[in-house]
Amino acid sequence: MQPGHLPFSWRDSRLKYVIDVPESAGVWVDMDEQATLDVLSLGPAVDIMAFTGHEEIDRAAAFSNDRNVTTRIAQWLRGVTLDDGSELAGVKFKSRVGNGTCWAYWMRRTDLGLTEIATATAGVEISPKEPAMAAVTEAWEIRTW
Repeated sequence: MQPGHLPFSWRDSRLKYVIDVPESAGVWVDMDEQATLDVLSLGPAVDIMAFTGHEEIDRAAAFSNDRNVTTRIAQWLRGVTLDDGSELAGVKFKSRVGNGTCWAYWMRRTDLGLTEIATATAGVEISPKEPAMAAVTEAWEIRTW
């Protein structure tokens, strides 16, 4: 299919889910907060300095297209234990293209072979007439089938 077109097979092979993450999962790290960047500069910055060439983690590094940098930041954050002994649920950050907030949840219980505390609804098809889908395809001038 030519550029600017989205085949039906793309939508047909994907479903939309609503995921409920209970508060007991932990605190969400807000990547847009200066305090987060300050902590990151004290923690994983040494390991990441080789990739960024900087001694601190600034917004450019935290939101980099370089997956070596963002993956190392995420791995370091996933290993953080808070003073009260709790762990972080995941990270939240603004979409780079400006359409909302993105959430990344660490499925710790799944990693341990346990039942996950987050639950998902049954998947539903993505309709090209759905308001969110229509808004994105219109904004990016994408034709859907």
